[in-house]
Amino acid sequence: MAGMANSLFDELRACLQWTEADSARLRAVRPRLAPRFAAVADAVYRRLAARPGAAAVLAGGPEQAARIRATLERWLVELFQGPHDEAFFRRHRDVGGAHTQAGLPCYYVLAAMGLMRHELAGLILRVRDADHAATLDALHRVMDLEMALFLESYGEAMTSQIHDTERREMGDRLREAEQLASVGRLAASLAHEIRNPLAGISGAIQVIGQAMAPEDPHREVIEEILKQIRRLDAAVQDLLVYSRPKPPQYDRCRLGAAVLRVVSLLRQEPDVRRVKLTFDGLDAGPEVWLDEAQLQQVVANILLNAAQACTEGQAVEIRIVHDDETASVIIRDTGRGMSPTLAEQAFEPFFTTKAKGTGLGLPICRKIVEAHGGVIHLDSQPGKGTTVTVTFPLRPPAADGCDRAARSEVDE
Repeated sequence: MAGMANSLFDELRACLQWTEADSARLRAVRPRLAPRFAAVADAVYRRLAARPGAAAVLAGGPEQAARIRATLERWLVELFQGPHDEAFFRRHRDVGGAHTQAGLPCYYVLAAMGLMRHELAGLILRVRDADHAATLDALHRVMDLEMALFLESYGEAMTSQIHDTERREMGDRLREAEQLASVGRLAASLAHEIRNPLAGISGAIQVIGQAMAPEDPHREVIEEILKQIRRLDAAVQDLLVYSRPKPPQYDRCRLGAAVLRVVSLLRQEPDVRRVKLTFDGLDAGPEVWLDEAQLQQVVANILLNAAQACTEGQAVEIRIVHDDETASVIIRDTGRGMSPTLAEQAFEPFFTTKAKGTGLGLPICRKIVEAHGGVIHLDSQPGKGTTVTVTFPLRPPAADGCDRAARSEVDE
């Protein structure tokens, strides 16, 4: 590490044409300038603290202000006194890291160094019996050296900070994944335990209902019980699908026709009946390789969400677009829309804004789409509606040989 530091220091000095004569000139003029160093430090600090972005970092009260002014003054003394050697290099190279940890943006420090350069040049020009040109050259070279050292250390500190943040975020994601996997295993186990009793209860209730007279006032109660059992069964099914998704069973199908079959099945749903459906590109939809049952699950979920977000008479558009590689199903509603915060959370498991629902609909959709090698994207604005775009590759991924089968049939 020391060898690398020496190498960099030597390279900087050579690049800036720094010589021992420059050090001697700065040492010679230092006694005449030193009485003004406190005023220079104070002026630079006041200019810096007047900027809102820097003031937020420097807002530590009078004691902090006094410490920073004293640090600046010591820095000025050392800048002129030297010696400008390897120890000087190491100390000044740490400045960038200190400012990074303090949270002071790089451009404020560079601006402060520019102010000091200007102030110091003015002081040098007022010194009698000095070789002003040579001394100013020495000042500019040492300030350039300082800026190079600062930027080098600032860059290293920022890189280290970014890596630390990435490691923390990766650790958080791994912990979340482990927790979610545990929840998934528990959910799957509970789902199997719940479904069998539910089936038994449903069967018994149906037997009781069939034994009732048509005019029995309790038949409505029986219907409501069956409705709630179906709701519970659907929630359990969602848990099973999310925790143990089935791999796609690829087959060739017309995308537009498959989407229209979903629409036909949902036409009588109350939420769908009250909106105006429009279509574009479904008749000319391309031929794709995918699991049609899983596609229908995705489209049904998104279409129901879109309809439920709308009021009576609002529109939901279903559109298909494609190119040589992909095909997209786009479902756009003109309903209430979502804030950016809610839109970001839409694909999180168990997150829902509905009074009824498991919050697994969109997460299941994303799992299905990604299993097909596709992507799902949601764009929403409050009061302007939501657009969900599901994009599939025209041919399946190469896994488990299905791509070879797809190619052979396409080439026939």
